[in-house]
Amino acid sequence: MSHWHPDYADRKRDAEEVEDTDQHAVYGAEARVVQKPNHVFSEFDSCVALVDAITQSPYWYERGGDFALVQPIACYRQRDNARSRGGHWDAEWAIRLNRRNWNVLAICHELAHVMTFWRHTLPKGHAREFRTEYLSLVRYVAPDLAGELSRVFVEAGLEVD
Repeated sequence: MSHWHPDYADRKRDAEEVEDTDQHAVYGAEARVVQKPNHVFSEFDSCVALVDAITQSPYWYERGGDFALVQPIACYRQRDNARSRGGHWDAEWAIRLNRRNWNVLAICHELAHVMTFWRHTLPKGHAREFRTEYLSLVRYVAPDLAGELSRVFVEAGLEVD
């Protein structure tokens, strides 16, 4: 168990009870968003730089509150045959990106999982709270993509706050 927050154990235990009913709908909506070349990275270091820029920004600190001040979010290269992920492993917050996900949307998607845990106590899943955090991150990082992501969410019936 991590020692950085007193109710972390309760939140982690609750993770197993969360159903992910909107996962496929969110993935389908994302697939319809066309990213420009400047939103896709050929070098992993560019992914790390974007994660650091986001998670060291006033936006991140304001949105994440006390949680965002605790420790940095690590960014790891994931095997190509594994899914990209965002969450808490081995006493650190991290996102893991496979080569297919070296892009702005995937990075914001995985960071939104972390922020959703902090703000809404939802440790996994793609529910409304996750989509709200996701869209907020995309608006901060790439406003031009946010409009398209919002549109495809609406078309798919995926509500956000």
